[in-house]
Amino acid sequence: MALSIALLWTLPAFGGPPRRTKTLKGHDNFVTSLDITAEGRLVASGSADGTVRIWSVEAGRARKTIRLGEGQTARRVLFSPDGKTLAVAFEGTVLLVATGSGEEKRRIDAGQEVLAIAFSPDGGAIAVAAGGLRVYSLAGGEEIERGPEQIVAVAFAPDGRALALAGKDGVRLRARIDGTERRLQEAAARQVIFAPDGKSLITAGDDGQVRAVALEGAELWAHADLAADGTLGSTGSLVLAGIGDRRIWALSGDKGNEEWFLEGKTDDLQTFALAPQAKILATAGEGGSIDIWAWK
Repeated sequence: MALSIALLWTLPAFGGPPRRTKTLKGHDNFVTSLDITAEGRLVASGSADGTVRIWSVEAGRARKTIRLGEGQTARRVLFSPDGKTLAVAFEGTVLLVATGSGEEKRRIDAGQEVLAIAFSPDGGAIAVAAGGLRVYSLAGGEEIERGPEQIVAVAFAPDGRALALAGKDGVRLRARIDGTERRLQEAAARQVIFAPDGKSLITAGDDGQVRAVALEGAELWAHADLAADGTLGSTGSLVLAGIGDRRIWALSGDKGNEEWFLEGKTDDLQTFALAPQAKILATAGEGGSIDIWAWK
């Protein structure tokens, strides 16, 4: 059963499950990846139908449809920080598309299957986990940094000066200026993100735990039985863990576990994405549709 994880700041501002506001329909097969712009106006979706769609949340319809080709499925879709570029990872390729026009801007050949991607905070580079770490310039498309092999997830620090790397041998912090590394977590991890203040990481592990780890190395909290196979969000004192039976778990170190039910959702939850600057959640299930949810 797939499980997705995302992070939210300011727990008191949410306080309970969101309500569904609309449903976006158009994909002919299940959705493999979702992202949403910071202010919640656009949603990107990759699907097993071989397309990537850019949706207007307000209009409730797709603005652009990108066809990847027969047998190709987007593993990851990700908006740049300014929302003007969409990165699409499929097979060994990262396709960079202009959000407004849907036109291809650049195509990066990573050489191996792309498992994860992350934009730098200034939008000038993209980190790719494809066997090992590769960082590419968005301006010229050339490789500007190379790191260790066998990583499955990567994240930029909020100031852009460090990278968090996750894989079978745990979680490491890599300084970009000289490539020095520190191990922060021994347990294998599938996902990693920085908290917005840059002082801690949130990880999702192969051992079924979601952890918060300080950059000094101390574990701040952990929640068990939530082995993640989905997506980590980008903000956070509250972790949302989505489970396939249309339920999400709200987790925090001081509040504990609270089960939320997505009222009105009709299919199993496969993946979701949160708008960092708005109280908007996008979810997708087995049916190919995308539900939009909002907190008051």
